[in-house]
Amino acid sequence: MMRHPQGLSPRRKPDPVATVTRAVTLTLGLGVALGCGLPAAAADDLVVQALSCRGNEPFWALDISATSAFERSLLADGSFERTYQGRLSSFAFLDPPWAVFRGETEDAETVVLVAREEACFDTMKGEAFDQRAVVSFPDGTAATGCCHATLGLDVVNAPEAVPETKPAGDWSRLLPHFAAGIERCVAAMAEPVAAVTTAWPMNRGLIGVRLQDAGGTRTDCIVGQTGDRIDRLDVVAEGDRLRGEDGPALLLAADGPPLLTCGRVERVVTEQGGTWGYLHYGGPCPAAN
Repeated sequence: MMRHPQGLSPRRKPDPVATVTRAVTLTLGLGVALGCGLPAAAADDLVVQALSCRGNEPFWALDISATSAFERSLLADGSFERTYQGRLSSFAFLDPPWAVFRGETEDAETVVLVAREEACFDTMKGEAFDQRAVVSFPDGTAATGCCHATLGLDVVNAPEAVPETKPAGDWSRLLPHFAAGIERCVAAMAEPVAAVTTAWPMNRGLIGVRLQDAGGTRTDCIVGQTGDRIDRLDVVAEGDRLRGEDGPALLLAADGPPLLTCGRVERVVTEQGGTWGYLHYGGPCPAAN
């Protein structure tokens, strides 16, 4: 197989489950910035991507993302604040839909929470929720409670991008050749990069990469295709739009699986089978539920 910068392969057999890191809600900064006019995803296309859960007697709270959870609880054997690493799985094909999170602390303490979509009320505060939950804590305590669910596209199981099959107007067809330069530009930015909105070839072995931060500010990075040098970084005027920009936007997997509520997503996969990034077509996305 031909080698490509950063181990990106132009074609692999689809891998239905990607290795992901931490989940972040990139759409908070991108909600008004991403998009190429695709229609919003139907409700049936959205799955549970995060849960905010609470219960009483005993008091407990779990804030769950795609790959981690933070617990605050007052149980029979003490009060706890613990962070778990794990995985949130959604079963949207069930009626009603269910979700389950299983995670462990660094000390191998295990928590399991199962939630199902139904009306649920906090009888002490009178608050209404959209999920009912049961949870098992590391000491064996089992409890019930309610959750608010955040819905988004199932990006972890999204289809694999095949760059060489992309049409001429889709800049991501050259991703295997742009990867090293993109990573160099991302590392050079003072503000965290929320998205790469486009990239293009230039002369003298250079490429252009347009980067966007969470606030919507865009910067053009002129960089060697191999990532060996950066020629310059220029802030882009608000009305300056390049042809094909945001069609698609590249969201790097180092920031975790993005939370997106519209359009469609493809995973950019390395030769080793890991997910390097996500191509998002469509938007702007409405605020997450």
